[in-house]
Amino acid sequence: MDKRSAGYGENAKAGIVTLLQKFFSWKWSSVVLLGICLNFVINLFLDFKYQRPPVSFSVEEYVNAIIGAAFLLEGSRVISGLLDTRLPWSTGVKRRLLLQSVSQLLYIIFALNILLIGVTYILYDGEFASPDLLLINICTVTSVFFFANVDTAMELYRHSKHQRVTSEPLIISEKTIAVTLGATTYVIKPGDVCYAHHQGGSVIIKTTEGRNLVYDQSLTVLMNLLPSSDFFRINRQYIIHRGIIRKYKSADYGKIEVVVGNSNNETLTLIISRTKASAFRKWLAAD
Repeated sequence: MDKRSAGYGENAKAGIVTLLQKFFSWKWSSVVLLGICLNFVINLFLDFKYQRPPVSFSVEEYVNAIIGAAFLLEGSRVISGLLDTRLPWSTGVKRRLLLQSVSQLLYIIFALNILLIGVTYILYDGEFASPDLLLINICTVTSVFFFANVDTAMELYRHSKHQRVTSEPLIISEKTIAVTLGATTYVIKPGDVCYAHHQGGSVIIKTTEGRNLVYDQSLTVLMNLLPSSDFFRINRQYIIHRGIIRKYKSADYGKIEVVVGNSNNETLTLIISRTKASAFRKWLAAD
């Protein structure tokens, strides 16, 4: 019973946390913050201009301001969403940024004035004086456009992050391997490797040029540097490149006998264990 109660308690906490995360997400909190700031700043300017005492707190004013902020900011986000399908960031950042900024700015100006005129004439049966209308336009357009640009900055960050992720395979393919020959250290690429094997407590890499180079780490570490599409670890002692396989055949007890050779016509017969035979055939068939 205690465990069940504890489980209910944990679920309730998780639900509350999820609800709070949704409520305080930028998408919604930005609308509320924008509405509150606009109502406060505009009233502050008008109080100063007309030398009137500060307007008392009005829930109705703040609610109307938040609704107006939602109308303007969400409209800007709709424009961004439409451009995502017709002119994605991948087609050109500068062009997209220019078109999005101009479109959002024009929308904010026209929507604000239509909203102001509609609310003023229909609900309050009056109109703003031209200086007041200009003041409201400057404050509102600047604030909404700033919040829209914060959204744009987030979009650009996600785009650049996506670009980095999609380019990672290209970086991985350029991995290099540090090896030694005598007192000299060389750097070779995976494509230079024919096969690698344990010999006398060291890992020896046989290159396409026929050189034997010493690798100072394990075969497991080396395998992580080699593309799995081209290299296969046939047993504890050997890693081979598919390009050096001359022939193979089934051996006793489900094993596979493989004959490999390099450019110097040196051949080597290796045995693949029964446990790795199936994986070897799949790897070879994937070529």
